[in-house]
Amino acid sequence: MIKKLAWWGIAAVAALLFLYPILATVTGSFFSLMDLQESYLREEGPLLRLVPRAATLDQYYLTLVSSPDYVRYFLNSAVYALPITLLGTLLAVPAGYVLAKVPFRGSGALTFLLIIAMVMPFQVTLVANYILVKEIGLFDTVWAIILTGAFAPFAIFFSRQMCASIPDELLEAYDLESKSLAGKFAYVILPTVRPALAALMILTFTEAWNMVEQPLILLESRLLMPLSTVLNSVFSSMGMSNHFAGAVLYMVPVLLIFYYCETYIMDGLQKMRFMG
Repeated sequence: MIKKLAWWGIAAVAALLFLYPILATVTGSFFSLMDLQESYLREEGPLLRLVPRAATLDQYYLTLVSSPDYVRYFLNSAVYALPITLLGTLLAVPAGYVLAKVPFRGSGALTFLLIIAMVMPFQVTLVANYILVKEIGLFDTVWAIILTGAFAPFAIFFSRQMCASIPDELLEAYDLESKSLAGKFAYVILPTVRPALAALMILTFTEAWNMVEQPLILLESRLLMPLSTVLNSVFSSMGMSNHFAGAVLYMVPVLLIFYYCETYIMDGLQKMRFMG
């Protein structure tokens, strides 16, 4: 019993340490400028407080109304994340279906290369992506980010694994009616992998929303940058008066997605079956 309580205590402390920065950011977004000066901006060092003396929405007003740069870069992030998610899913799921359920010569070698590309550090392929978008005239454009983000090895591998988990008997049953690959994909694969498909879209959106390296390499114009790459500089131009509100607003899309789609994420990840 004592050992169990000790483990619970350790887990509670670890959870508190992980959650404290988020909790402090959320509550700090309701601090007034005076509260910020008396807590986080003290000359003798910050005094960490979770409860403001008088809660106010001034930080959110300054961020959304008085800081047009923040709103512009926030919209840039949405412009990149949404198309990458949709286009990446449309490309990855059929490719994963073919790799998992359509036998053809070289499928094993292609899957092996896909795994190599997935585990390879992303920074290694940035140079090739840079050269490619330069050659086709997409450098410093929105499409440089969308196209390189949509063709993600992880999304294809994830799709392959979720398609591989579908029993062959379901596909063989459909063969009695039609041999169409498109029919199998539309009437067997898609309905079966729907929870995993939702998980793939959520993970892809989160990755695209938080991307940093791609815009820094593939974009030159600051006006095209997503919020993830210019957040610190935007904060510096805004001053300390609304740092916390800006951070909270940046986290809101991902937190809302996880809150409302947690079941899909867990079910989708459980459907993945790593095959030897």
